[in-house]
This record gives sequence, C-alpha cells and structure tokens, in this order.
Amino acid sequence: MSTKIRDLLDTVRQVERKWQKKVEVPQLYTPWMPSDVAQYLVLLIEAVAEAPGEKFLEIGCGPGTKMLLARDALADMLDVSGFDRVPEYVEAARELGLDAVLCDAFDYPAYNRADIVFFNRPFRDRETQRDLERMVYARMRRGSVVICMNLENKPPSDKFLVITDDWEEGRRGVWLKL
Repeated sequence: MSTKIRDLLDTVRQVERKWQKKVEVPQLYTPWMPSDVAQYLVLLIEAVAEAPGEKFLEIGCGPGTKMLLARDALADMLDVSGFDRVPEYVEAARELGLDAVLCDAFDYPAYNRADIVFFNRPFRDRETQRDLERMVYARMRRGSVVICMNLENKPPSDKFLVITDDWEEGRRGVWLKL
C-alpha cells in the first residue's frame, strides 16, 4: 500500500475517532457516526464508473471524512463538496481543505448539479428520512448517480437503474437515474 493511501486512511481514522459522538443533535437527526470505509470505497468506485462527470456532493457531510476519501483516494478525479447543518462539522471539514457549507438537507438548492450524490442517513426519524430520500431522488438530474448507505427506501425502480444493490446486507447501494 502506498504511503499516500496509508496516510489518508490514518487521517480518516483519526478524524472519525475525534468526532464520534462528540456533537449532541436533536432527536430528529442521526448523530454523525463513522461508516465502513471499505464498503464506501467500493460503492464510490462503482459510482465513479457510471457518473457522467466529476461533481460529488455529500448530504450531511459531518467532519468530511467521506468527502476527503472521495477527493484523495481517487487522485483528485472528483470535484467534491458537501453540506451539514452542524456548524462544528462544517468547520472541521473546511479545516481538511474541503468545500463544505452550512445548510439543511431540505433547503439545499442544487441536487441537480451533482453527478454523484452520497448520503448516509442524516435523519433518525424514519418519516423525515423517507421524505428527504424522495426529495433528493426527484431533484437529481437524469444520468446522475446516488450512493446510499443506511437509508429507508431504495430509489424508485422505474426511475433508477441498479448498479450495485447491497440492500439486504446493509441498506446500501449505487443507482443511476434514468
């Protein structure tokens, strides 16, 4: 393994440990938590192979570790941005040199500009999470790709093509919007 990749994984691990359960959030939201890096990278590679361009957007970016992986593990192939509603997370992501803004997922105006949209369950409340998923799926543009982890619903099969479906194991996958 190259030193660059090893250093990247070490940075991700350190940031995730630093922020795990650090910020209290209202009951409606899921507290930021680390997710499986290996699974995420597999899904990301599948998404990049299908995406029409390089614009990557993370919904609920937390301190930025998945954005960092998207940017650096793929040798700067992606133009990475993200947002979170927690100011401390946005600041932490910015400290990593990432393009992160403060925004609520329901207020974000530009889902249709992303080639790849990633999210890992921003809401604890099931109905609110379902509403967000439906909204994002509807606002994405044709040809874009979504990477989902720990969500409530798969993208609708009449509007999305399955690229990787690992729903039964981990409620995750990659879908292309038709």
